[in-house]
Amino acid sequence: MINFKKKISPFLGNLYYVLSLNHLLKNNEVYFLPFYHAIGNIKDLPHISNLYVTKNEKEFVEDLEFILKYFEPVSLLEFIELSKKKQFKKQKPIFHLSFDDGLRQVYEIALPILEKKGIPATIFANPNFIDNQDLFFRYKISLIIHKLNDIKDIQKKILKNNN
Repeated sequence: MINFKKKISPFLGNLYYVLSLNHLLKNNEVYFLPFYHAIGNIKDLPHISNLYVTKNEKEFVEDLEFILKYFEPVSLLEFIELSKKKQFKKQKPIFHLSFDDGLRQVYEIALPILEKKGIPATIFANPNFIDNQDLFFRYKISLIIHKLNDIKDIQKKILKNNN
């Protein structure tokens, strides 16, 4: 295991310890609430590529397999009920997966994987963004940055060809 305390600042090293799997599993009331924005090849997601780190399909499946080794999936309603009782452990500690922004890639890529593995998840969707009626301002910024980078690449090619 990498000694993160030597590699990064003491604050981040302590944060790593608090969030480490070994530390989390020592606590009997542990639960895990991972979230994603999208699943897919970052090159194919220009609206996200300048905002978030995403996982491709293979990495997402690997994440799920790792999480399932140590945690038991629960639905959102089940999580709420268990949290009222402060009972965060069934056979294993529990987890509930969620997706922010309700992007198409969640439906097309993640949902079939989750259904196959029997993992419930919550997908938060803004109704204004359905069918691209509107676009989240951050996604607009990422698209602009993406286009500017394309322009830079074109300029570099032109300059290279002229020399």
